[in-house]
Amino acid sequence: MTNPSKLRVLQMEDNPGDARLVADLLAPADSEWDLTQVRTLSECLKQLGEESFNVLLLDLDVPDSCGITTLAAVRRDFPALPIVVLSGFEEIQYGLQCLEKGAQDYLVKGEINGRILRRAMRYAIERAKNDQALRASGARLRRFHESGVFGVIYWDVDGAIVYANDRFLKMVGYELDELTSGRVDWLQLTPPEYRHLDEASFNELKATGSKQMPFEKEYIRKDGSRFPVIVASAMLDEAHFQGVSFILDMTECKRTEK
Repeated sequence: MTNPSKLRVLQMEDNPGDARLVADLLAPADSEWDLTQVRTLSECLKQLGEESFNVLLLDLDVPDSCGITTLAAVRRDFPALPIVVLSGFEEIQYGLQCLEKGAQDYLVKGEINGRILRRAMRYAIERAKNDQALRASGARLRRFHESGVFGVIYWDVDGAIVYANDRFLKMVGYELDELTSGRVDWLQLTPPEYRHLDEASFNELKATGSKQMPFEKEYIRKDGSRFPVIVASAMLDEAHFQGVSFILDMTECKRTEK
């Protein structure tokens, strides 16, 4: 029976000596880890499908699978599972390849001790949580972009527009390459009498390091006409060089007010 207060570890390892080593490293009575061991990929996938584990210790070379394909098989069926690869190969490139294919960490069997192993598993769990949160955030942002409700532009402090979604392009009447090529920047889209608001907004962004309150201004379309908007922005990096703005076209709202 498993202890619900402990973190559950599944190890796939066909070498009895290596399996015993990990069991010994996680064996202290006060250990926070509950270890289950299997010898083959098929056993591993079956176990993962039937029970919940916090982290997987993965040997890539087992009787029914070999190399990076072993990692790919697990990652395909369990994309959110924290994985620490335990390998006998010391080549740095091989370890990097494992990280690129979805492992959270790569350890060489002959170089581990209890402290290193426990730390790697804790970090793997936290990295997986962060990766999952980023994927969820990215999915929400993509849905937000694709909703067509807001215009979205990515920009830098020099005035360059790095990217704009379709909604914003329809608002201003430009093609994407006209904006990203540098022929038109976000300063040129703003009438002179509103540029002090952009400056105040940017100063607030630099001061807070994150976001600023939405404000009203106007943009200039390619044909020279203007339209009212509400803009909210946020910085994307700690250096305060790149940011994103969300733009709501207020034309219909202003027309209704009249």
